[in-house]
Amino acid sequence: MFIFSTKLTKTKILTVALVSACLVLLLLISLPTGISASKDAVKGETNEERITYLQTFGWQVSADPVEVVSITIPEEFDTTYNEYNALQLTQGFDLSGYKGDAGTRYTYTISNYPNETSAQVLANIIVIDDQIVAADVSSVSAGGFMHSLQMPEKSSGTLDSETSGGISKEEIIETLSPGGK
Repeated sequence: MFIFSTKLTKTKILTVALVSACLVLLLLISLPTGISASKDAVKGETNEERITYLQTFGWQVSADPVEVVSITIPEEFDTTYNEYNALQLTQGFDLSGYKGDAGTRYTYTISNYPNETSAQVLANIIVIDDQIVAADVSSVSAGGFMHSLQMPEKSSGTLDSETSGGISKEEIIETLSPGGK
């Protein structure tokens, strides 16, 4: 059995505290910074998870996606992507941390859009690493629109680009097409 004794001085206590603080700081720095699975992360790996997520907003959608497309979030955002990301920020998503990442866009047909429209209304969900990172409701027909997943109140007309964050029909198509704009 070994016995070690020392006289504790203020200098030794300060040295031990400083070394301990440095070890804690080193541990915090070495932890991964790109942790995307936070408590607010929305699972989107399976079709059921994506449909369930859309249903939480009151949407009734097709049982299967009408389109599944591989996309890449651009490294640099242009005006359209900045506007699209601003829309996502209102929903708690932020695409800026996914610049350059590949993902999948799932598109579902909405059957219960509250405003009278003959246009096909779609729900788009973008999934990266099995997490939903962006979503929107849109129509790419004449006078198309795009807005958040929040169900709009019933009105006499459809939403236009002014009420949908300024994103036009053409920009919607380009923004959500493979490879982005």
